[in-house]
Amino acid sequence: MNLGGYLRGAAAALVVGLAFNPVSAEQHCSLWLPRAANGECGMYEVSMVQLIANPEAFEGKKVAVIGVLNTEFEGDALYLHKEDLTARISLNSVSLVLPSNWTAISSACKNRSYVLLHGVFTAKTKGHAVWRAGSLESLDLCRPWE
Repeated sequence: MNLGGYLRGAAAALVVGLAFNPVSAEQHCSLWLPRAANGECGMYEVSMVQLIANPEAFEGKKVAVIGVLNTEFEGDALYLHKEDLTARISLNSVSLVLPSNWTAISSACKNRSYVLLHGVFTAKTKGHAVWRAGSLESLDLCRPWE
């Protein structure tokens, strides 16, 4: 097997492993924020793949996640890749519930570019596209990711 084939196989094994092995949210507790007085984690640093593959692990948790921002009528979402947005692969996205102060929060963020978002994840609501993994609510940070 050549190196390219080996790397593709390793990448596929990693994705399958993430999809079928339960992920503990505790494994992703941010090292940058202090824990609450009751010991609860303040924020979980996760990937879009982890949210999509294991939404129940992050239900109701504040997360920091990087993806491609898309804001449009009935289509506010964070996508895994730009290609997913272009091809409208909604299964690789989470809906965004934009707060009333979104303009102030997102002033540095460009639509259809990679961003870092902080918000509360829920799989219970999926926005207008019911085939999404869930929603990010209570958004309080949007930063360009370059």
